[in-house]
Amino acid sequence: VISKGLPAGVTKAQIIAGYKAFQAALNHEMSVNTGNFTSLFAVATGQTLANAEDAVGKLRGKGQLLRGTPLFTNIVVTSFPSNTSAIVTSCEDDSPTSVVDAKTGAVVASNFQRYKSVTTMVLDAGVWKASTAQSVGPC
Repeated sequence: VISKGLPAGVTKAQIIAGYKAFQAALNHEMSVNTGNFTSLFAVATGQTLANAEDAVGKLRGKGQLLRGTPLFTNIVVTSFPSNTSAIVTSCEDDSPTSVVDAKTGAVVASNFQRYKSVTTMVLDAGVWKASTAQSVGPC
């Protein structure tokens, strides 16, 4: 990835705020699982939006919800492939979360791991949105 440098008028804080907004919206959708993706549309696009809708849909199909909030540390804007895109890396710790049965609250899965995530953020109509995301190994 060839870095073009910070686009004019953009701060890394704005990009990180967009990243955090995506993670908060995804966690919210997974914890309420109503099938209404309005909050995700505002903060995600492309493959990340499709993957988020799929993940929420799979939980909903199984009658499950996410409980707890993942922790994100070491959030860094590492490069700018273009004037309207940025790469963000972070360490995601899912250990505070559990997948639960939506009706009974019984824990279905827990003990998740910490991993490094790489997310491409794109500027879309003045909003930094998550576009692609992948886990790339341990933090």
